[in-house]
Parts: sequence; C-alpha cells; structure tokens
Amino acid sequence: MLPAAIDTPIFQHAANYTGRATQPVPPLYSPEKVARAIVRLVSRPKRRTIVGASGRLLLLGHRIAPGLTARVVTSIVERRGFRDEPAPPTPGNLFEPMTEWNRVSGGYRHRDRQLRLLRLVVRGLTVALPKSALKLILR
Repeated sequence: MLPAAIDTPIFQHAANYTGRATQPVPPLYSPEKVARAIVRLVSRPKRRTIVGASGRLLLLGHRIAPGLTARVVTSIVERRGFRDEPAPPTPGNLFEPMTEWNRVSGGYRHRDRQLRLLRLVVRGLTVALPKSALKLILR
C-alpha cells in the first residue's frame, strides 16, 4: 500500500525536533479512501496499490528521472511541509501513546478546502472584474 499524503494525525503524533511546525504537503486524500483500497485488496490482491494521483505521478517521475524527482520533491517538502511558526521539540508518540489527536482525521483537509475555496473566489474575481475595479478592492 503506497498512499500519498493522507489526512491523518500523523503530523501531530510524529516526533519533531526541527524547531518548525510541520504540515502535510497537499493534495491530501481522506483516510477512508485508503481504507477502501485496503478492503479491495482483500478480494483482489495486488503487489502494489497506490492511493492518490499525486502518488502515481511521483512513482512515474521516479521511474523516468529519479534524481530530478528526488530534488523536486525535497524542494517541495522544504517549502510546503513546514509552517513559518516555531514548534517546541517533541518526541510525539515515540516513547508513549498520546492521549490527544486520537481521531482518524488530522483535520487538514478541512483547512485545505477553505484555502481552495478562497483561491477559487479570488480567481473568479480576477476574471469577472475589470483590472481597475480589482486595484480599488485590493488597496
């Protein structure tokens, strides 16, 4: 099972000694999508199952140009996988279970959906309004 970025609390449970808050790199897929793929494998076993189009794209990139793909992915994770806010060092659940963040979802898709909606509205405004009106709004 090769899932792409899945909206689970893994980033809340993971140890973090980077000094920066972490976050998953979009696009994010629901945990339910992975669960459905696992259930399908019970009746139709396969050697490899990739969940999420971004995972398939990464695998293709790795087959065609592994070095370039590694450099691009590293750059994307460095830019998008960390937030600009500081985070204290934490061992996460490495040494003992965490009592918080015990849900299936990490809550990231909800925030991602809000950001996509905002981008869609901004794009719609740039298409629908003349440039002079946009300059007045964005002052």
